[in-house]
Amino acid sequence: MSQTGETAQFGDNQPQHDSFVTAPVNRLDNPTDQEQVTVRVAQEAWHRLRHDQTWDDWKRVGAAHVLGRNGAMHEAGVNRPLGRRYKAAFAAWLKKFGFENLDKADRSRLFVVMDHLEEIETWRATLTPPQQLCLNHPSGVLRKWKSAHAASRNQNCRLSPIEMCREHCSEAGDLSLTPRMRAIGARWNPAVRPEDATVMVANLRRSA
Repeated sequence: MSQTGETAQFGDNQPQHDSFVTAPVNRLDNPTDQEQVTVRVAQEAWHRLRHDQTWDDWKRVGAAHVLGRNGAMHEAGVNRPLGRRYKAAFAAWLKKFGFENLDKADRSRLFVVMDHLEEIETWRATLTPPQQLCLNHPSGVLRKWKSAHAASRNQNCRLSPIEMCREHCSEAGDLSLTPRMRAIGARWNPAVRPEDATVMVANLRRSA
């Protein structure tokens, strides 16, 4: 990979894909210093990812892609990453800064990861170090996170209203259940949604 100490300005000729260049992002004609650094760091990370997959480098690439997406939306005059003008602007950004070879499906998953990064990082913190090392690609991380998220929601769905009552009373320091609570719990339908059961519990406590 060739690396020069110079950076291309926005009006310069198309640079080589592996060149590190100044990045047009949220304000295509006037990016901040931090935005330029973010894209430059991502270019270095993208080069490393061709040889060694690491989660931190994928996050660096993702951060630059978020800036590029925002810049393309700004240039296209849209508030969502949709439409012909947006696609053209984003494709030009990808080509200019050497990210066009990233698989489209992986890029789509990377955007989802970046949009839920805080939640995903919280989940990753619960994994063992070997598990974290193995989950170093956005596709695998997203798949495992969605699976864990779905399992957690299913676990919540299995709680009956009377079980939720017990949890609520325990948190309140009152382990007693009123006869009305027991009657509602006996009629529990497993298909009840967690949010509906939560409202039911709140109403029961107010009327207890």
